[in-house]
Amino acid sequence: MFPKISPQGKLLSVLMVSIGMLMSDPLSVTGMIIALSGMLIWSFIINFDFSGVGRIIVKILILLVPFFLTVWVLKFVFRGEYSTGSALLTLKIPSVILFRGLLATMVNVTVISKMSPVELNTAVMDLPLPPIVKEILASVIFNLRNLRIETMRILKAVQLRGSNKISIYRIIINIPAVWLPRVIIRSHRSTDAMNVRGIDSLNVRFRKSECSVYSNVCIFTGFIFMACSVIFGVVR
Repeated sequence: MFPKISPQGKLLSVLMVSIGMLMSDPLSVTGMIIALSGMLIWSFIINFDFSGVGRIIVKILILLVPFFLTVWVLKFVFRGEYSTGSALLTLKIPSVILFRGLLATMVNVTVISKMSPVELNTAVMDLPLPPIVKEILASVIFNLRNLRIETMRILKAVQLRGSNKISIYRIIINIPAVWLPRVIIRSHRSTDAMNVRGIDSLNVRFRKSECSVYSNVCIFTGFIFMACSVIFGVVR
C-alpha cells in the first residue's frame, strides 16, 4: 500500500512514538488527541497490517490488568472511604497507567513482531548508538529468541502428547528444572558455533540497509510527535 520502511526507520520511529504515547492521558482531550495521532503514525509504520494485533492486545492486558487491579485496590483501601464515589475517584491513576502501558507496549510489540530476525538485527546495528550498546541489545535479542524457540518446542511437545490439567501443572512445577537448562544448552551451542566460524561478537550486520526518503519521513514524524507529546505533557 505504501513504500516499505527500512528496519532502522521502523525501530527508531516506533520507539519515539511509544515515548510520546507515555504522555497520553485518557481523561483529557489533549491526551486523547496524542493517543489517536500516535495510533495513526503506528498504522503507517506497520503499513496498515493489523493481523495478530488483537491477540497481542489480549496478551498485554493479561500482564497489565492484575497490576491495574492491585494499584486500584490498594488506593481504595488506604483511602479509607468505602463508597462508590471513592471507588471511581481512585480509578484515575490506575486507568492512566493501564492506558499508557497498553498503547506503548502494543506499538512496540506489534512492530518488532512483524520484523524478521535479520531485519531486527539490521535495525539494531544501524542505530546511532555506541558499539558496546548495540552489542548488548543484539545479545538480548539473541537470547530472547532462544527463549522463545525452546518455549515453543516444549509447548508443541506437550500438545503432541495430549495436554490436561495434571500435565500442565507438572510442567509449571518442573519449568526451572527442564526449561532453563534447555535454554542454557542452546545458548552454549550457539556460542560454540560462533567460535568455530570465527565470530567473536554479536555486533554483526547481516544485511546492508539504506534509509529511503519515506523512512526518513517516518523517523522525522515520530520525532515531531514525541517532541509535541512531551511539550504538551509538561505544560499540562
